[in-house]
Amino acid sequence: MPWWRCALFLFEGPRPGGGTHCFFWEGHALVAVRTVAADPVHEETTVPQRLEYVRIVQAGVSLALGMVNQLPDEDQTSISLRQMLARLDVCMGGRVAEEIVFGPESVTTGASSDLKQATALARAMVTKYGMSSRLGQVSMDYEDDGRSMSSETRAIVEEEVKLLLEAAYERARTILNGHMDELHMLAKELLEKETMSGNDIKVLLGMPTTATASPTLPGGPSGILLPGIGAMSQWLSALRDALLGYRGHVPVAECLERCHIRVLGPCSSG
Repeated sequence: MPWWRCALFLFEGPRPGGGTHCFFWEGHALVAVRTVAADPVHEETTVPQRLEYVRIVQAGVSLALGMVNQLPDEDQTSISLRQMLARLDVCMGGRVAEEIVFGPESVTTGASSDLKQATALARAMVTKYGMSSRLGQVSMDYEDDGRSMSSETRAIVEEEVKLLLEAAYERARTILNGHMDELHMLAKELLEKETMSGNDIKVLLGMPTTATASPTLPGGPSGILLPGIGAMSQWLSALRDALLGYRGHVPVAECLERCHIRVLGPCSSG
């Protein structure tokens, strides 16, 4: 059995319908599909993702036990309140799915990053974007965790953030409770296939599919083609090597060519 199989099945026990990881990811995906303002689901997988990233000082590697990847239909310069609320709902989908399928005492730590992301977005809605009825159209500096605010104002901010998160949790719960058969069907399919596209999900749900195309960075056909989730790790690794120039042993132009990156102008080897 491959090592990643062992890692995934550490989450499993004598539970009907597969391990919690499948219901967790399908909770996110189903809430996204059933929420009008949410970004479309591009792909989801239970295969652990080796995520490589480049920093100014060092490169690092992290491991995610699966992923739900959403991509907007078009480039966005700003997002609406409706879209932000949809993002909060999707963030809550995984934890809600665990709770309603396995019970409150069987939820896992898998939602930690979702809760962190949702909390950061809700706090920005309240302190930066003027989306709190109690605080009004104001922008506040919360970079110091609110220490520069009065205790009364900070308490109101945290209350408003909590209300946004609780409302998102209930909306996600309503969606999943209303589509339990779909949740179990999708979780079973994901357990068998390990990776599904957004169109795969729509076909199973009897929803109209959308035309697929390789997403590109801004700039049109001459941009950088982005691979699917399964190839992202290798692509990022190659891109990192290109940026570092294989530590000077290989010309930069050759590194970029190996990454299938089209250079629009002269590329120096220095």
